Amino acid sequence: MKGCLAMVVWFAALFGPAPAPGQVAPRSALESASASVRFDAASQRYTLQASGRMVVTYVVDLADPDMGRGLLRVQAALDRGPFYPLIAGAGTRYRNAQGTLVEPGAYAGSSLSGHRLEGDQVVLEWSERPGARELRKSVRLSLEGLALVVRFQAEAGSGNDGYAGVSLGHAEVSDAQAVEIPYLPVPLALLPDGSVMSTFVDPTRSSSAEVSTTLGPDASGNLFVHSRTLLLPDTADRTPPLDEFAYLAVGREPRDVYPEPLASPSAYRAALSDRLVLDVWNLHSRFGVPAGVTLRWQAPLAGEARLHLEYADADPNCGDGVVISVRHQERTLARLRIQNGETATKAYDQTVALGAGESLRISVDRAGDDACDGTSLRLAITLGAETFDSVRDFSGTQGQRGFYYLEFSGDTEIPLAYNAAQSRWEGSTPFSLIGSGFAHPGGGSHAFADAREMVRRYAEYGLTRLAIIFHDWQRHGYDQGLPDHHPANPALGTGEEMAAFGAEARSAGMLLALHENYTDMYPDNPPDYPSPLYDESAIALDPQGQKKLGWYHPYTHQQAFVIAASRMIDFSRLESGDIARDYAPSAAYLDVSTGWSPGRAIDHSSAHGHPPTLAAAFAEHVALYDFLRGLYRGPLLGEGGEGPARFDTFFAGAVDAVERQTERRRFARVNPEFELLCVRPRMLNHGLGYYSRYFAPFGQETPNVAAADLDQYRASEIAFGHAGFLGDSIDAVPDWLSLHAPEYWLLAALQARYTEAPLLEVQYHNGNAFVSLEDALRSGLDLSRARLRLDYQDLTVFVNRDGDTFAANSQADFSHRQGEAGFEYLEDAGAGPQPLVWDPLGGRWRGARPFSILGPAYAHPDGGAVLLRWTAPADVNLEVHASVQDLDLSCGDGVLARLLIDSVEAWSCDLPGDVEEACPPATLSLAVRAGDALTLRIEQKSNNYCDSTGYEFEARFLDTANHDWSVQTLGGTVTLPPSGFVAEDGSGDLVAGTMRLPEAAGAIADFAHAGDYDYARSRDGVLRTLGALTCDGAIARLNGAFGHDLHGQALTRADAGTLCLLELSHRADVNLRFLDRQRAVVTARRVEGADTVALRWGDLPEAWAQALDAGVASLRLSMCDFEGNPQPGGVEIGRDPSGVAILPELFDGQHYLVWLVSNCGNGSCETGAGEDCLTCPADCPTGAQEVCCGGDIFTGDCCADTDCNPAQTCHEHQCQGGSDGEPDAADAG
Repeated sequence: MKGCLAMVVWFAALFGPAPAPGQVAPRSALESASASVRFDAASQRYTLQASGRMVVTYVVDLADPDMGRGLLRVQAALDRGPFYPLIAGAGTRYRNAQGTLVEPGAYAGSSLSGHRLEGDQVVLEWSERPGARELRKSVRLSLEGLALVVRFQAEAGSGNDGYAGVSLGHAEVSDAQAVEIPYLPVPLALLPDGSVMSTFVDPTRSSSAEVSTTLGPDASGNLFVHSRTLLLPDTADRTPPLDEFAYLAVGREPRDVYPEPLASPSAYRAALSDRLVLDVWNLHSRFGVPAGVTLRWQAPLAGEARLHLEYADADPNCGDGVVISVRHQERTLARLRIQNGETATKAYDQTVALGAGESLRISVDRAGDDACDGTSLRLAITLGAETFDSVRDFSGTQGQRGFYYLEFSGDTEIPLAYNAAQSRWEGSTPFSLIGSGFAHPGGGSHAFADAREMVRRYAEYGLTRLAIIFHDWQRHGYDQGLPDHHPANPALGTGEEMAAFGAEARSAGMLLALHENYTDMYPDNPPDYPSPLYDESAIALDPQGQKKLGWYHPYTHQQAFVIAASRMIDFSRLESGDIARDYAPSAAYLDVSTGWSPGRAIDHSSAHGHPPTLAAAFAEHVALYDFLRGLYRGPLLGEGGEGPARFDTFFAGAVDAVERQTERRRFARVNPEFELLCVRPRMLNHGLGYYSRYFAPFGQETPNVAAADLDQYRASEIAFGHAGFLGDSIDAVPDWLSLHAPEYWLLAALQARYTEAPLLEVQYHNGNAFVSLEDALRSGLDLSRARLRLDYQDLTVFVNRDGDTFAANSQADFSHRQGEAGFEYLEDAGAGPQPLVWDPLGGRWRGARPFSILGPAYAHPDGGAVLLRWTAPADVNLEVHASVQDLDLSCGDGVLARLLIDSVEAWSCDLPGDVEEACPPATLSLAVRAGDALTLRIEQKSNNYCDSTGYEFEARFLDTANHDWSVQTLGGTVTLPPSGFVAEDGSGDLVAGTMRLPEAAGAIADFAHAGDYDYARSRDGVLRTLGALTCDGAIARLNGAFGHDLHGQALTRADAGTLCLLELSHRADVNLRFLDRQRAVVTARRVEGADTVALRWGDLPEAWAQALDAGVASLRLSMCDFEGNPQPGGVEIGRDPSGVAILPELFDGQHYLVWLVSNCGNGSCETGAGEDCLTCPADCPTGAQEVCCGGDIFTGDCCADTDCNPAQTCHEHQCQGGSDGEPDAADAG
């Protein structure tokens, strides 16, 4: 009886609680198949066979000697193909009494103690004594679809003299090829018979703390594409029960064996399908709320005044210029733009009838930010016989000679204070200044108000289907004082301004997510760096009981700690509820945790009682994600990962979208099948990473706008099926809308279709024909320059990712294969260069001596030198960059690094051993021939002590070949330039594209045709017909509810067939958007060579034209604000004989209201003249329990969520739901 009880206890400890459902499985495991499992006693073999679309057979031979050593060996065959040992040397890892990790097969004392069939499962049991303790483990093998499930189990144990995880070993297959797939942390193997395999551990239900993957062949020819796990103890030296689910899948093509996330699509994924992401770090500062200084003059008596204003840029060294507004009382007389560098004095003259005590205001406003906004300014006003001069009459007294010196923000004006020592008036910020003949607008704490203005500007340009991620707003500043977020940072504005920003985004139809971080906890170091929510009990501990380190802030020098996975949601509940109540974001954004393994947040503290497993940490992360989506009632966006450590792929479905950075970044291999088939249905990712990462080979570096190839970025987004990304990490951008608007209009038409359409096939053009991914991989096709055809249901997209820019980078191109991307990995121990040998377990190259090592960014010589050699593929002019740094200053005499062109030294660096960077990097311009070798040689000096050396090598060049690609669409041949694309629907109608125009001397043009808009862009400014539109700049024509909204950029003319849409007297941006059936707002910006532009508008609504022709209405024009509230006055607008409305000179940046004036108030609701419940409520009233929405009458009490209480929503015109929250204690602090 005691023996039976012991056995029951042992099995309970062995199996533990029921496992969580699997979250990752190979695609073949999801297929229907019949299973056959049998044991042949004569041969001592178990055979598991799955029959479906394919037949896959798995064999376990108990007579194999490895089985007696505690190792698992599985052979597999596809259909009638050969059997390959695809899992060999697999087993449990062991940590001995000294804490040393011992791999399977390297310890003794194992015996196969039993085996049996339990239903359709094969059960293998071992007893092992590698140390003082007897250990027992089991492996269960079963079929799931066409795949094999291998479950490793063992009882709970201790950290030392116990199991430390599992290894899936390797494959004993010669001539197999390991391949890496973008966004997939698990490599695949191409087998010699044409089949494909994958084998991996499901990390989402792992009992270990870490899951990693091996890659490449070893010196014996064994292939490693296999997972390993690392089981770590808690602080009491106890390990959880070992329970790992692994898969082995074999298929005919890569898509059969991809590890696929199994979560259902989020309920909010569809909310992102037609939205681009606007990623805001500092972008809002370029759309500042009106804020600057004002010179006001008050008339002492009534009369006609002659105003003469002289102005110029006083600081041409930097900045984005200023805007000078001239106003009489509340009426704007002029808006005068000074571009940076316009130092020649300009003049403005005007005659104004003034009443006694009335004011003229000259306001100098920052155009975007206030950098270098010094402005020469002189105002002279002649009233009667007297002239008032702002320079001659400058004074330290407010009101002297009628002059007042003020600063303003929005509609608020306050007096400046006079600084007698500096002889100038000064405001609340350092550069808010007015002096004699000089003015400078200040900055101030306007970030949230600026963000609201940014939303308005993007809406003005028609960019409304956006999801905004707003990063820098937190209480103590970005990445400071976390996890305390709320309230919004008072240095950036008020809580009311933050709430107004959110309300503006909702009103414009945009989603808004505020950056939150419940991963990092900063220490509480007041007064400079307070962190009022600091809680030591919430910090994750490592097995030694030390606090896990999070982000180190390089500017504040504060070291964050990692919040335990089980405690993240506690801080979110504390903070996010207040954020929801006060700012009402409609989406969520999380930093860090959505991109990387949840293992980093495992808490090993034995006192807290949480199992130190990936499975538990994964569940805690998902709980946090579900909480945030439920709280904000919108999608969850987050940071993406990169490389083998990324985890964002496995969060698909739990997270709605991440910024999806690719491995190798801008030189990524573009094979998007995995992303499109497995991830896209559950997670709608955006972009290819921040521009500052995408355009850098590694790390982060903000590119200049001239170096940022957004065509290539966009082509890659389309190829991978991502939503568009509008980032702000680019330098020297003169106008952000000139970058973002084309991205928006090109992608919005297309992404709403490809993000939802089922994928049918992806093909790759090899120069002669289209081939499959497997054929492309086996033939070595350069997929970083892929030419793709993507077939979706009712949509075909061609993408040309080829180009003339080549780069070979030692880190981005680091490979387990000699010769890939032109790189060889060598050592020289005195007998000349010899190839290093790949170490698949360490992921690096190793030599004959123990410390002869070459990794992706580090090297260590041992007894000679290690060499990185790159061979030029053609006769080219190179730009070469190379650098080295000492990674270990603790000892040693350093290394000597040399860059050789063939055998000639071109650069050298002598690292002394005690200086991190001893010499400047090599930056060389070279002309090389095909086959020339460039070698970075790192050699030891007298000894190899502490010779770890960081290195970087990059060679860039342009070639002169033609990289255009002509594709055959249903409608004919289209030529795609480098990074061009074209999409057509199933009827052959073109949807969108960037293409070469052969008839126009090779010019490149863009077009888009969606159900609700057409877009065309002539890049060279020449008038061209592109689809339904003709233009000499860019134009988007939207089918709105009340008429066609028009959004033009760098335009002088746009037509639709014979209809004149717009014609401008100067090239400019122009936006015309309808507010209702009688009103539209038109705004011109970036007018070239003038302050004003005259406009002809022929795209009037048909109802307007009929009313005007019938004489029952007239057209008027008046200055107004963004919302269309007019200033006093206005003029009547005439039309030419063809019916084109003629708008007189419009000031750059000033909103104007164009409205159809009807006979409102005559008691008749004249709908033909645009009258409705909104435009003329007197004649078209609403009744009881009715609401007017956009001019239409509905039964109910709301039109949108903003009409309801903050926690309610408007559903079918009824306000529904609602909850409330209270401030937390930290907010009171």
